Amino acid sequence: MSISNFIYRQKQKIKYHFAITDHERLVAEINRNDRLIEFRENSFKLKEAEFIFPIEYLFLLERYDDLVFLLSQSNGSFQLIGNQLVFKFNNLKLFIKTSEELFIIKEVFYKQIYNINLGSTFNIIDVGMNVGFTSLYFANRDDVQKVYSYEPFKTTFKDAQENFELNKEIEEKIERKNIGLGLDSKVIKVNYSNNLKGKNTTSNVTNLQSESLDCATIELVKASDEINALVSSNRNQLFVIKLDCEGAEFDIFKSFGDQNISEKIVAFMIEWHRNKPQLLIEKLIHNNFKVHCTTDSKEIGFIVAVR
Repeated sequence: MSISNFIYRQKQKIKYHFAITDHERLVAEINRNDRLIEFRENSFKLKEAEFIFPIEYLFLLERYDDLVFLLSQSNGSFQLIGNQLVFKFNNLKLFIKTSEELFIIKEVFYKQIYNINLGSTFNIIDVGMNVGFTSLYFANRDDVQKVYSYEPFKTTFKDAQENFELNKEIEEKIERKNIGLGLDSKVIKVNYSNNLKGKNTTSNVTNLQSESLDCATIELVKASDEINALVSSNRNQLFVIKLDCEGAEFDIFKSFGDQNISEKIVAFMIEWHRNKPQLLIEKLIHNNFKVHCTTDSKEIGFIVAVR
């Protein structure tokens, strides 16, 4: 190690230990061995990347690896529309308001975790719409006729609306409701985090770790009633249900009771949370689904079920 490199690293250690804010500490950690983040007047950029970010988007460094990944993609780019940051993926445009959304873009559009193909056209029921990225992913596909999306939190729903309006050529394919699906129809109050929109839940169990917690009043409708009504009004069409609702998936399944799942529903893609997935798996197998369940922990996993 050269003397200049040694001195540089010692300076970064000092910056890290005397940082006033979390972001200052994070920058010092990322720049520990090399100057990977360069600052300019009211802006910053990553080494070897062309795009210059306004300084108010410094929070994106919380997902530094995901940010580096997205900056390296040939079919994706960051842009500014007015003073708002947008990620452009092929023909889609997506507003970026939290670092969490970098991860969602990577998962949905690049890892393609919802890339299901039936060999025919189908409708999607998107429960846990969040800011609308997954709904847009499906609406952008030729084999998807219609997307029915549900998001109970008003602020998150508003962000999704903005993303849909940014993609007017496919916006009409998405029918969205500002409600949640659950065991029964009722109005409840729950915690809400503006920074962790993808972690908000209508279930009783929550492990949100955020300084931006608020209380939100949301409307729930009985899941089986809503889903059965959709299927009944589209008798000649197949349905795929995507569930990513932070634990509410268990109440959604319980809402069906002893009744069978409609034959028009041919696939589920479920991210399950916190509870053991056996209740979900048993209900699916009872309805003649072939089930594949993966997990890296006791807290979360992914189910793909088809018939």
